[in-house]
Amino acid sequence: MNDETQIKDAVIDQLEEVVKKAREDLSSVTCDEHGKALLKLDMIRSEGRFDIKCCCDKGEALVEAAIAKL
Repeated sequence: MNDETQIKDAVIDQLEEVVKKAREDLSSVTCDEHGKALLKLDMIRSEGRFDIKCCCDKGEALVEAAIAKL
């Protein structure tokens, strides 16, 4: 493995830790209709993006507001 690949993997590993912490922090966000607003927050490592699922549009807005405060 070359240096560039090792650095990239290390950065992604660190980002996954940040996502894990964010998932824990966001688990307390609640929607009036459905309870828990955040249903899923995962990092798609191979694509370098996130998979976020919320209970509804209102729940999504609540999660987005909470993310802005993180």
